[in-house]
Amino acid sequence: INNPIGHVEQSILTAFKEDFTISWITVIPAICMLLLPLLRVKIIDAMIASIASGMLISILVQKMPLLETIKCMMIGYEAKSQSLGTIINGGGLFSMIEVAIIVLLSSSYSGIFTGTGMLTDLQNKIEKLMNKIGRFGTMTIFSLGTIGIFCNQTISTMMCSDILKEPYKKAGASSEELAIDIENSVIVLAGIVPWALSCYVPLGFMQVGFDAIPFAILL
Repeated sequence: INNPIGHVEQSILTAFKEDFTISWITVIPAICMLLLPLLRVKIIDAMIASIASGMLISILVQKMPLLETIKCMMIGYEAKSQSLGTIINGGGLFSMIEVAIIVLLSSSYSGIFTGTGMLTDLQNKIEKLMNKIGRFGTMTIFSLGTIGIFCNQTISTMMCSDILKEPYKKAGASSEELAIDIENSVIVLAGIVPWALSCYVPLGFMQVGFDAIPFAILL
């Protein structure tokens, strides 16, 4: 209200109208992802519903051929206009291969650590720290440590889950409490560690320095 948008680039609005059929129907995939989980529908089922509705909208509303739709799902979308392309080009399953590999490697390390008992001493020390500063304080410190070492939100999240799972269990915390603490620590703190990808990449994209980090009020 105090700072209304004073100017909207007309060329971008025109490009959206040229590339897409603007309709309320196109919000259905987003509604599926937002509303269905609130109605106790499993996340995987909500994702399937969102994907299926998105495909149908692409084909029936946006008039995109089936093969073109599948191509977009695989290698990402490419807009007709250059101005719009700088905003929405990309995506697709192929762009997620690196993340998938990271998750697989992290899972492998997790299995090795758990199977060999390599983490027992560390977990005992974590339990002592929990008794002094509480569960969330311990999670926060451990989150910053793993982010600082691995520089990656995905690996850090899995490490926090695997290593703190047993200490949380012994402290009487549920799996839901562990998940919430991870969400409120490592997930958001990854954006304020300067050399972590979740911080370095957005700052580089916006062409601003690390001086912007203290202003990350949302995080």
